[in-house]
Amino acid sequence: MRPDESAVVLKNFDGYSTYPWISPLLLVALAAFSLTSLMKAKARGVVFAIGSLFSIVLFSLTTIAVTTQDLRNVKTLLEEATGIAASHGLDSFEISVGPAAQISLLCFALMAIAFFLAALAQARWVKFQIQQSTKRVSGRATDAISLWDEQR
Repeated sequence: MRPDESAVVLKNFDGYSTYPWISPLLLVALAAFSLTSLMKAKARGVVFAIGSLFSIVLFSLTTIAVTTQDLRNVKTLLEEATGIAASHGLDSFEISVGPAAQISLLCFALMAIAFFLAALAQARWVKFQIQQSTKRVSGRATDAISLWDEQR
């Protein structure tokens, strides 16, 4: 505190240092998104489902941590900041969550929804492709002239 009773910001923490699972889970989602362009139809649906699962886990963990203000991963940094301030008369401190936390939660939720919808669309697309190929096969000609024309 200052002599005029105004609050002093002791330390700012970003999401990557406060919540260490954000970066690996985002990398898995990015890898899932990147792999979909290299895979065939059925495997692409599986990769979208995996990306959806990891996005949901990312959203859930981050929501729980932000709402409970879980700061155990930055405990030593927080103790350093408050330890120095405690010797100068700090008796209480307040934790505030910036607006970037809510924006990131919204982005994680949208990412999970996008992966889920892509997995559903991919499954429907595979079924549609199978139906189209069976229609083409069943519509084949059986007489000799049509078979001769088809082989050309």
